[in-house]
Parts: sequence; structure tokens; C-alpha cells
Amino acid sequence: MIRPLMTVTTFAAALIVSAQPNDAPAVPEILRKAIASSPHQRYFGHLVREFRHGAEVDKHEEIVFRDGQWTRIEFPEGSKFTGQVIVENHRDRRHYFPDRNVIEVMPARREEALGRLARLAKSGQKKLKISLGPGEVVAGFKTEQVVVSDNEGNVLQRIFIEPKTGTLLKRKLFDPVGAPVGSFEFTQFSPNGRIDPSLFTLGRKGAKVVTPDDKLQDLCTANGFVFAKLSESSGYRLEHCRINKVGGDEVLMQIYSSGPDKLSLFQSRSGVNASRMERFAKDEFHVFTWNREGKTYTLVGRVTDERLQDLARLVGPGTGQ
Repeated sequence: MIRPLMTVTTFAAALIVSAQPNDAPAVPEILRKAIASSPHQRYFGHLVREFRHGAEVDKHEEIVFRDGQWTRIEFPEGSKFTGQVIVENHRDRRHYFPDRNVIEVMPARREEALGRLARLAKSGQKKLKISLGPGEVVAGFKTEQVVVSDNEGNVLQRIFIEPKTGTLLKRKLFDPVGAPVGSFEFTQFSPNGRIDPSLFTLGRKGAKVVTPDDKLQDLCTANGFVFAKLSESSGYRLEHCRINKVGGDEVLMQIYSSGPDKLSLFQSRSGVNASRMERFAKDEFHVFTWNREGKTYTLVGRVTDERLQDLARLVGPGTGQ
């Protein structure tokens, strides 16, 4: 039987509730409210999302409907994503692509970053400082600002929260030298209105439903890898997969998630030097490598070595069970 997953919102809220006054860095009250109110937020809005990839900047607008655990995202006419629809609940994210008539299913990822921030705050990471800054008016609403910095004072994130509802109305991310790398900002925000529940139904007759397991099977078949994955009984779900090059050799990479936690599973042919995979281990990430039936497997995650070894025992034929 598949073990039920703790939702990101529940996970983050548990961290905030358990935080003590002496925890460092301190968790600002407005951030506590944002996490605690998340399961109950209801709104309609337009937001602009921006990412920087090297010299390229990707900017687009989204139309968002939110009712508690349910979210629907559409894209306006003229957008390169026009016609695509995303519907997400606490467990699944379903993304419709009209050009291919395909619905892709993935684990939910809403508030993943907020849950990660709460975990870092609770654990008292020495690399982070969380403070308050002056708010801004965003989409016509006053906000309070949460600033996330490293110990030297370099700002990593600026988060703007509407204090009555606890909604994140604006977020800016920066690289280690202060350059912006991503952001979102609401340009229109209407809280607490009634939203038709039928908006959160995503189904289309004739559309092909594609799961991460389907993609993994296709990659394995096309590239000569074994269809092996981490069982969902581990509490982790397959999010996406791809072929990477490591030292000129092809490696199958699988990314798993459990709330804000991530694991990477690599499968390589026996000729690939397993030590090369250690380059994927950074900061607090640990690595466990083993061989099976002519293939080398490497599991990477921010968990203990013992936990990685336990998880490795749950890697087997891709049944999804």
C-alpha cells in the first residue's frame, strides 16, 4: 500500500508551530501567517512571472484561480502558452497541452519553496538570516516584506505578503552576487470571492494522459536502461526524468519529491566511473552508490547515509507501487 504523503502546507505549518522563540533565525509573524493561512486562501488574480537563463529572460503572464488546496492556471490570449491549462490539488498537478492534445500528470509543487524556507528557518541554518523590510503596494494592496539573506548580508530573496489574507503577492530571487534570477508579482488580486468548483476539473475526451512513469518507460526503452524506480511506499514520488551526460557517458536521471524534499536517482551503464557521480553531492547532500545487473545506481539527497541505504532497497521494477 502507498503511504500517504504529508502535504507541503501541513509540513511547513508543523515546522512553524514547533519553532521556539530561541530558534535562529527567528520566523517573522507575517511568514507564520502566510504558512498557516495557506490551506484556506481563496482568490482570483493575474500575475507576471519572470526567469533569467543566462542572458535570456523569460517573462509571461498567468491567470490564477485559487480555492484552498485547488489551483487553476490559464494563460491570456497572445501568450506563447495560450490554450494551456494547469489544475493542481494537494497531490497532483495536471497540465494540458493543446498542441499535442496531452495531459501531463506530475506531483503537486505549489508552495514548495515556501515549505523549504520554513524548514530552513526552523532548523536554524547558520547560512540564512530572515528579517523584515519595508513593504510595497502590490496590485493595490499594502504588503509586508520578508528578506532572506546570508550571514554577510547578501539578499537572496524578497517576499511581499498581504497581511490580511497572508497571500504572497510578490517574490524576487537573487543570485549570490545580487543579480535578479526570478520573480513573480500580482498585477491584479481579488481575495475571498466565490470560485466555481467546476474550474478545477481538467479532462478532455481524446487527450492522452502521460505520467512520469510513462516518460521513464519511454526513456528506458529508447536508451537501453532498466525500468527501475523508487517505490512510492518510500513517501517519494517521481517528478521528472531525463538523460544527462557525465564524462561523455549517458546517465538516466530521475528526480523525486516528498513535499519540499528532493531525491535524485541516477542509473548508469557499468562502464561509467561511479566516482564521477559524486559531483552531484553538494553542501548537505549525501550519496549512496550500488551495482545491480550490470548497471550502476546512485542515490543523492539531503538525508543521512543510513536513510539513503534504506531508500536504495526500495529501488526496483517500475511498478509505481
